[in-house]
Amino acid sequence: MRFNFSFRKTQPAAVVNHEGAVAYQLTPALELYAAVATAALSDQFYEKSRYPPAAPA
Repeated sequence: MRFNFSFRKTQPAAVVNHEGAVAYQLTPALELYAAVATAALSDQFYEKSRYPPAAPA
């Protein structure tokens, strides 16, 4: 029994990244999943200030 088979008859067009190396093209559904998962797993909502806050007037 063969499990690793492809349903595509043709190979997808080659995609290169900004460095010129071969890359994978994400589907729109996978792009959305990656964005949501990254935002959900991030523990930083607001950026922290590098400077102390100004004294109240």
